[in-house]
Amino acid sequence: MSTRQYGTFVVIGSGSGIGNHVAYTFAVKGFSHIIPLARNDWTYNRVCFFNAARIVLGGLLESVETIEENFETTNIALYIVAQWAIPRLRALSASSAAAKSSLLVTNSLLYANPIPQLFSLSLVKAAQCSLVMSLAKTFNSSGIHIALVTVGGAVAPEKLESKKYC
Repeated sequence: MSTRQYGTFVVIGSGSGIGNHVAYTFAVKGFSHIIPLARNDWTYNRVCFFNAARIVLGGLLESVETIEENFETTNIALYIVAQWAIPRLRALSASSAAAKSSLLVTNSLLYANPIPQLFSLSLVKAAQCSLVMSLAKTFNSSGIHIALVTVGGAVAPEKLESKKYC
């Protein structure tokens, strides 16, 4: 993913083909806000994808401030996003039988297998897992798919962009 940050990218015609692929490419290149617009049933599918985390090497007895900052980034921010997104996703799901809505949250295996050098991240990912599972138990029955996207290892940015678009 690009370290350079750009603004908003609006995709008019965001179907499952070119529109999605172009939006993905612009997101990888550093656009922080992607707004998909479409004219058909695709508009009934909305996904709120939460991928915020701080990865800081440290030890088991690192500063409380580091843990607090990581907790705010990974859990408090997710909680605020959930407060905003869930009523909207629930309303969308109730609007049509064709409507599909999801809140997806990236996580890792650190909640089950903590790494002492990533103690703070391990701690907040365990809390995040608990939050997402609680949200799922509460809201999945109302038509919102709430789930973790579990990453089982280090992410290599050079492998994320397997295709080049021009």
